[in-house]
Amino acid sequence: MNKTSMPHVDYTWNPFTGCTFGCEWCYARAVYKRFGKSFEPRIHFERFNQPKKLKKPSLIFCGSAGDIVDVPALYFNNQRIVEDDGGFVVDPLRSIYTCLIDVMNETPQHQYLLLTKRPHMLPHEFRANFRSNRPGNLWLGTSVTNQEEFDRRVGDLMTCKPLLSSPKRMVLSIEPMLGPVDISEFAPYLSWVIVGSKSPGKWLHDDGEKHDWLFDLINQCEKYNVPLLYKHGGKALASDYNDCPFIDYYGQQLVQNPMQDALNKYLEEYND
Repeated sequence: MNKTSMPHVDYTWNPFTGCTFGCEWCYARAVYKRFGKSFEPRIHFERFNQPKKLKKPSLIFCGSAGDIVDVPALYFNNQRIVEDDGGFVVDPLRSIYTCLIDVMNETPQHQYLLLTKRPHMLPHEFRANFRSNRPGNLWLGTSVTNQEEFDRRVGDLMTCKPLLSSPKRMVLSIEPMLGPVDISEFAPYLSWVIVGSKSPGKWLHDDGEKHDWLFDLINQCEKYNVPLLYKHGGKALASDYNDCPFIDYYGQQLVQNPMQDALNKYLEEYND
């Protein structure tokens, strides 16, 4: 696990890495390429139990450098990785999905974010495991860049509502924002919207057309009472629009983070 500077999570956890989707704007693929590493999907057996060793309640981005839908097609379907004298062996009685879910359920002090660009491809086995053993600390979402992707992917994401302990744990990530997005059709089911540009420093609100896209999204989130996080651009936006009542700023990002709220609630209940 790695400590991260991402404004919405504390750590990234990558028990699986790589992706076959081939997104042009994938930051993880670019990082792997820069360091001469393959971005082919693979599983890292030694990383599965890392969150158990983290005692401090934290916000964890699961699979920040991969997509879970690539796991079953290429690796160890119907198997599970278990500890054996400090190492790892394969137990054919349980699946990797079950192992992932077990870790989440065994670490209720953490909150987990899991995103996919292909929610329609979440395999049956993954769905079945979640139905029978739903993690109460998982936030499941999809990533889009424009309206066409929103209409298709969020519609598919809605079929995953039965997988979650609460239907209000559905996340929409618009990164990078490459066009206007009307969220009204599915807004009642969204618990969080995260929006960002192609790279930090290239603010959406400083780019004429993208400025309009961003502020339309801000107005929609205000209308439908959906928390919004504008990654990295919050401080710059505050200096230009400090009278915008919807936006609450802290440091360099928006303080619209329901995962953090859930973590704080857990801490309050635990301390009581």
